[in-house]
Amino acid sequence: MTSRPAAGGGRWIPVPAERLETWLAGFTHRHGPAKVSIDGDVIHVHAQDGTVAECHVPFPPLPRLDARPLPSDPKDTPPTDGGLPPRPGVDPRPGVDPRPGVDPRPGVDPPPRREAVRPPLPEGDSLTGGGPPPRPDDDPPPRFEGAPLPGSEGRPLPVSEGDSLTGGGPLLRPDGGPLPRPDGDLLPRVEGGLSPDPGGGLLLEALVAHAVASRRVGVLLVRLGGHAVGVFEGTTLVVSKVGSRQVHGRSAAGGWSQQRFARRRDKQVAEATQAAADTAARVLVPHAPTLDAVILGGDRRTMTPLRADRRLAPLFALETQPFLDVPDPRLTVLQDTPRHFRAVRIRLLDPPT
Repeated sequence: MTSRPAAGGGRWIPVPAERLETWLAGFTHRHGPAKVSIDGDVIHVHAQDGTVAECHVPFPPLPRLDARPLPSDPKDTPPTDGGLPPRPGVDPRPGVDPRPGVDPRPGVDPPPRREAVRPPLPEGDSLTGGGPPPRPDDDPPPRFEGAPLPGSEGRPLPVSEGDSLTGGGPLLRPDGGPLPRPDGDLLPRVEGGLSPDPGGGLLLEALVAHAVASRRVGVLLVRLGGHAVGVFEGTTLVVSKVGSRQVHGRSAAGGWSQQRFARRRDKQVAEATQAAADTAARVLVPHAPTLDAVILGGDRRTMTPLRADRRLAPLFALETQPFLDVPDPRLTVLQDTPRHFRAVRIRLLDPPT
């Protein structure tokens, strides 16, 4: 991973989607426990030593955590009287007796209910089935409040996953890093003082899941003299087309020859731009309804005339950052673009001195 200076301070670090989880675990291990907050499409991870990692969500927006319905959510079932979901085989309509064999027509009296007769309990049993009821002369079991159990001196108490010895926080190693979870996951459980979700780890888990998700992405790369278009299923290139046109460089000579050369070059630029637009309209536009996003790259000034082409309006409507700064578009350059547009851009801010 290479970094470059960021405007306004800090530095940009592109982290591959598959390595994001490991990078976040290493960040909290190096800089201490962190607090997580989200502002628009940027997730801020504030470490204990003052270092801040601003994670820009790829292919925004990040799905809301509370927008994922559970398979057995009671809200998915229409409520009956009292707000409870209907039982299987019971008519949820109001005024209908749920007992089997009862005529649902109005005005028909239901049969009288029979009181259940409970058999006598054997001597020494309780209603809950947990043994004989306590006698008045029995002493209550001893309670230990703050004192260790006999024989447990020096042994750690069992702690459930995600809890700390003080309650409500993550388990940390002596060096400040998070303990690995039983399932082998490396994602840390961070303290969520600034996070809308309890624990803050849910927000980072959602970011990792969103980053590694498979998408259908269109790519359009244009530079003077060359263009490349393609459709990716995840990281696999399924449709592609690469083309090139000759465009002469600028001439420093003066006089009539310079003007003739400039007119010839302008014509070559227009032909190259038109060829790129025709290729994009023929290859990418038919796939536009199935695309999740469109990534642009190459030269921004060369891309500007293509935005005025009405045939490409469906593509530019799906434009997603970042704009890729790539060399002359070739097939190898096009095949390498998933490494760039799937990476999570992180702005790392060092602690103030």
